[in-house]
Amino acid sequence: MNFKKQLNVIFVEKEFEENNKVREHDHLSGKYRGAACQSCNTKKKVKTTKLIPVFFHNGSNYDFHFLIEELMKHEDEYNKVKLLSKNSENYISIDYGSYNRKLRFLDSYRFMLKGLSDVAKSMDDFPILEKEFEGKDKKKYIVHYKVLKDYIKLGMKVTKVYKTISFKESDWLAKYINFNTEQRTKSKSDFEKDLWKLMNNSFYGKTLEDIRGRSEIKLLTDREEVKKYIKKPNFKDSTIFNDNFVAIENNVTSVKFNKPIYLGQAILDYSKQLMYDFYYNVVNKLWKKNELIASDTDSIFLNIKTEDIYEDIKKNRR
Repeated sequence: MNFKKQLNVIFVEKEFEENNKVREHDHLSGKYRGAACQSCNTKKKVKTTKLIPVFFHNGSNYDFHFLIEELMKHEDEYNKVKLLSKNSENYISIDYGSYNRKLRFLDSYRFMLKGLSDVAKSMDDFPILEKEFEGKDKKKYIVHYKVLKDYIKLGMKVTKVYKTISFKESDWLAKYINFNTEQRTKSKSDFEKDLWKLMNNSFYGKTLEDIRGRSEIKLLTDREEVKKYIKKPNFKDSTIFNDNFVAIENNVTSVKFNKPIYLGQAILDYSKQLMYDFYYNVVNKLWKKNELIASDTDSIFLNIKTEDIYEDIKKNRR
């Protein structure tokens, strides 16, 4: 757009008055937009950026890591991603958008003087999630048949069976488990007790171990070898210990699934059966006023209101 040849003001359909012609530009981008009269140029307001805050609780240390990976997939010429961080692990905020509209992702934890549980106590109208949101029916749920039988007794309705797998059952682990348990009872120190307990617990953990996230670590002292591994497409990170010693971390290019997941799942299902049977068929029948607070693989936390819980346990021993 030629400044000298332009006769009309770009904002309104009128000709310039004598000595009243100025160059108008975008105050954010700096780009020349055309000729305008001096009064129009002064009155023209700068459009402020529309900022929409989006809050994540404790997003700095966890959720933002997943979020920024997805946002980077959608970055283009107009929509940019800008990160404000303390370090590579702790993100303060993430901006996504153009110069006139942005989403700003913030961590609500940074604006709180106390923990979320303390803040929630001050709320009068606190929604009960189990009433607001109904649980969805499970589809293609994999479950051990003994556990399924208990679920059906407790009211679960089975509408379709997709597939069944039969296998021979045997107590081939009994000798190993019993031996470790026996050795633990004979232990004379806390170290020995913890060791024999770990021998059982770690075995269960290994059967369900996730091997997808493993990395390949190479300890190198040769400069050419370091260059070779850094150039690989699966290169992930490096740590320089000194001038002659470097550790190279590469993502694994193939994974061999050799863990007996079916074994760990069977152990977990039997544990669930034991825990659910205790809660629904013992606790609920014995103590009408009870609250399930939390549960783990082999433990359960309850809030029970009764006159004497120890007396109740004595009377109802199995």
